[in-house]
Order: sequence, then structure tokens, then C-alpha cells
Amino acid sequence: MPVIEQKIVIQKPLFDVFRVATDFKTVSSWQPRTTAINITSGDPIRPGTMLSIRRGGVFINADIIEYDRNKKVLMQGIWGRFRFSRTIEFHSGGRETTINDKLNIHTGWLYFWYAPILSATLRSELSAEWAQLKKQLETT
Repeated sequence: MPVIEQKIVIQKPLFDVFRVATDFKTVSSWQPRTTAINITSGDPIRPGTMLSIRRGGVFINADIIEYDRNKKVLMQGIWGRFRFSRTIEFHSGGRETTINDKLNIHTGWLYFWYAPILSATLRSELSAEWAQLKKQLETT
């Protein structure tokens, strides 16, 4: 089961970072592989909201399990063909915000050989996306 963890510090207040990072309607501005997002139910975002996301050729169906404004987003669902859970936590440090992103992909024993490839690919993609968000927020 691959676990991908990312940590990034953005030189902006927590309110600004959380607002942009959790606005699923405009997330493609800093996640270039995200080509479509549909909020199936629960707009505005809250626990119980269902998302359908297309990232390149991969479809992701996710349920928002926990949504603590300016603190944490927990989602679970299916990433391609694998179950996943993802926790994104936001911590304020005055005029900077630290984001901790933890993605667990449950590949199962049948796909053990695929786990290292999937981990490396997702780690690279997520790192680039968070760097793009940082660049976008710190230049405005």
C-alpha cells in the first residue's frame, strides 16, 4: 500500500491558502492534469460531498468524509481502480501556512509489483501541483 506524503510551506495566511486549495471549481489552475471536476452533491463542500475528478486518463470518485474549515480535508474513494484515502491538513504559522498532504493508495496484494511505479508517479505529480499552488499564491 503506497503512502505518499507531501509537506509545503506557503508564505500566505491560512485563510487565503485554504480557500484556493479547496475550491474544487478552480483547482485546474494549479493542477494541470485535472481536466474535469463534478461536484455530485453537497455544494458548498462539506462532509458528504461527492466529487468526480478526471486527471488525465484516470477517474477519481471521492467522498468528503471530514471538512474542518481552515484545518483539514479528508476524502476517501476510488483512484482509477484502487481504493484511497487522502488527508490534507493546514497549519497556520502567522503569515505562512504549512500543508501536510497524505495519500494512501490501497493497491492490494495482486498489484504489489505496480505499487513502486504508482508511488513514484503520484509523488512527482503531487509535488509539482503543490509547487504550482505555492507559486500561484506567492506571486499574487
